[in-house]
Amino acid sequence: MTIERSACGDSHTWRPLNDGEIKDLRAKTRDGRPPGAWLESASRCEACEAIEARVSWFGQVHQVPVGPKQPGGPIAVHWPARP
Repeated sequence: MTIERSACGDSHTWRPLNDGEIKDLRAKTRDGRPPGAWLESASRCEACEAIEARVSWFGQVHQVPVGPKQPGGPIAVHWPARP
């Protein structure tokens, strides 16, 4: 899984993750989640496997990438900087 989007350029084919996939993603990305933040939903590109998540934090909703922060590292939500 990667956050590189060069494989698809700007033409991703997003598929929403189902409830089981969201539950699994939340469990895998729990470490590093800031207090008060929540992963609302996510979509995966059918071609390149990139994942983007819709997260809420401090009353704001953000669209952020999901993937290892370092090559070969554990999957993580790339939380936005605190507003």
